[in-house]
Amino acid sequence: MSVTQHDMLKDFKAPSFWQALSWFDWAWALFVLASAITAYAYAGHIGSPMDQYQTGILGLWTLGLVWVGWRWKPLRAFSLVVGGVSLFAIWCYGSSLSAVDHNFFL
Repeated sequence: MSVTQHDMLKDFKAPSFWQALSWFDWAWALFVLASAITAYAYAGHIGSPMDQYQTGILGLWTLGLVWVGWRWKPLRAFSLVVGGVSLFAIWCYGSSLSAVDHNFFL
């Protein structure tokens, strides 16, 4: 029984970058994109929409966070924790910055 060199080597080829992404990687990318869109919409909602410079920064950071999250998996959990703690701090502040005087967590 003889096997060609092509048949022997086809199992050793690494999948391409796009083929190696799992459904969780794509869910991560959609979550980061949805978060960026929400931040952009909320900035316009509170009365001070982002200028072109800020919009560019948000877009590039979004792409960068997705790319680094795809390459370095622990960053995803870390960024979710940081985002959760940040949202908790925003919730603790409420509508006044004077909450820092009487709120323990701030």
